[in-house]
Amino acid sequence: MATGPSGTPDYLEEYKQKSEVQKKKSNLKPLLTILVVVIILGGLALGGYYLWYNGIISISFGGQAQTVTQNVDELEETDKYFDFIAFQIKTGKVNVDEVTEFFTESDTRIIRMKAGLVDFTDKNLERIVRNQIGKPQGLIFVDDVNSITSLTAENANIRSLDGIQHMTVLTELRLNHNNISNLGPISKLSQLEVLDLSYNNISNISSIQGLSKLKHLNLDYNYMEDITALSALTSLEKLSLGGNYVYTLSGLSSLYALQQLNLSDNCIEDVSELAQLTGLSSLNLNDNSIKDITALGSLTSLRELYIADNQISDINCLSSLTGLYTLDVYDNKIIDLSITNSLHNLTDLKKDRNPAN
Repeated sequence: MATGPSGTPDYLEEYKQKSEVQKKKSNLKPLLTILVVVIILGGLALGGYYLWYNGIISISFGGQAQTVTQNVDELEETDKYFDFIAFQIKTGKVNVDEVTEFFTESDTRIIRMKAGLVDFTDKNLERIVRNQIGKPQGLIFVDDVNSITSLTAENANIRSLDGIQHMTVLTELRLNHNNISNLGPISKLSQLEVLDLSYNNISNISSIQGLSKLKHLNLDYNYMEDITALSALTSLEKLSLGGNYVYTLSGLSSLYALQQLNLSDNCIEDVSELAQLTGLSSLNLNDNSIKDITALGSLTSLRELYIADNQISDINCLSSLTGLYTLDVYDNKIIDLSITNSLHNLTDLKKDRNPAN
């Protein structure tokens, strides 16, 4: 790479020279502005009012006027120069470390963005992505990752997802058994259909509410209490929320496409929100604090129902679920189990640890 007399790269010398010229021009602006105002308007006071009225200057309480307009030509010139530097980085003619050394932090950020650089703050995620794209070393660009449709990074001790937002055509993403808590970068992955985030440290899922194409979502064993953000995911067919701290099902009643729903091992007492989910074929409510299951009587498409380890005493409402193949009512307070005799398709019944036995 060519360098100037001081050892600084030529492209930086050129940038500095242009900056000096721009500074000299800037020093002349106040004098020229005052002269033009005096000549045209015949007085500084009237000129000041004119400029203030047209938004060219602002007047402080101290009475001093300050110019707030910027030289558009200079801004355009700087932007073009940043484009030039970014192109040199992308073609390998400029070392990105030099940019970091010679430019300000904000300018460096702009140049890196223009160059299409992808920064992974989590080295474990970066390693997995590099393996997938076949690029063990060197800079990673948006063009390297924006064609990936499926990514699996299970049990990899990943903490940050920064950088994943550039994989805009991902349809399947499996990140189970990690240490993820912030889902912000995932909000950009609008093509996702399958997302597995089970066994992480997630408590806030608001970032995924815009993923309208999601069909399968697994959030088992996290730290969630509030699941209202799921109400917008109306394409969901399979949803698993087992092992969380969910106590209210508000937000699920609009998920009419659901076929499989796992809510086991939570803090649920009221299941009335599920009454409208008539397309469900499998429902798991094991290990909760449910007493009344009347709302489940409308779920006539159910083939599998798991309600073990609750506080249920009456299951007569299940008489309408004639399509049931599997029913698990283990460890409840059920006094009368005779209703199960009318469920003629029932082939798997778990009923131990009830008063009726």
